Amino acid sequence: MEILFEQGPAGRATVFTSPERLIFAWTAAEVDDALQALRAAQAAGKWLAGYASYEMGYALEPRLAERMPEGRRLPLMCFGVYDAPDEARAAEMLETDGDAGLGPMRPLWSAEDYAAAFARVHAYIGAGDIYQANLTFPMQAEARGTPLSIYCALRATQRVPYGALVVQEGLPALVSRSPELFFSVDHAGLLQTRPMKGTQPRGATPEEDAARRAFLAADPKNRAENLMIVDLLRNDLSRVSEVGSVRVPDLFTVDIAGRLIGLGRLPAGDGPAASGAEHAVDAARVIAQQRQGALDLAALFRGQGQRVLGQAGVAGGFFGVDPV
Repeated sequence: MEILFEQGPAGRATVFTSPERLIFAWTAAEVDDALQALRAAQAAGKWLAGYASYEMGYALEPRLAERMPEGRRLPLMCFGVYDAPDEARAAEMLETDGDAGLGPMRPLWSAEDYAAAFARVHAYIGAGDIYQANLTFPMQAEARGTPLSIYCALRATQRVPYGALVVQEGLPALVSRSPELFFSVDHAGLLQTRPMKGTQPRGATPEEDAARRAFLAADPKNRAENLMIVDLLRNDLSRVSEVGSVRVPDLFTVDIAGRLIGLGRLPAGDGPAASGAEHAVDAARVIAQQRQGALDLAALFRGQGQRVLGQAGVAGGFFGVDPV
């Protein structure tokens, strides 16, 4: 398994290649052993890089275990054990210039499917069972080129700070580009997450950019949505952080990520004394424990095409050797 990160340990692109071994969990019963294997590998001085699928949340929340989807194309988690990352190889990879692209996108839901799902989401919100849902649907397209050439083609037009490419034998390649930070953990135990709520396209001139930034910063709807996600993440981080340590260093900050202007924020919290791997596992455990009503809703919609893709999404990351 080869994993390229746009932002590696030193803030520069890096790649992990030729793992010593792979640590998998295909079922919920295998997750705890896999997490213990990660801790042991890091304690032995190894680097770990890999991903966890969205469905990992079902394994980490006992109330949702029975809803684990079947027929998944990816494991719940897969991490490689590496000696060290390689920045020089990453720089070479990002210079790849080949014929790459996607053919016409074909939605796997019909307009009627979407309308029915939208009505159901609306009813759930009206009943107070959930307060927000990302109603997405799968699409298919014919790909042209290698996973790396496709990644580099996307990178040329999607100037965002976070990106990753996972190429693995016998399993689908994963290509990710995002303006959002899922979470990070430093050696001192500081947990940080920086998602984005509220966006505008870039303007054609600096003046248009400034106007759109001002709109996002002042708009009541975007500010309310932003504040909602801040409170949600503060609650999540508080479950694995020292009591009283969770804070919001900045709020309603407007950032520019390539062709996107977004309203961001930075909740942070100090975890108890532990290794980087343990912090990452704890943070992932909490953030993966999605609200039960929302996952109940996702389970209802899974029959409307989502199972064709097998995964709703993945989160990739790395953690390295703690300093002596």
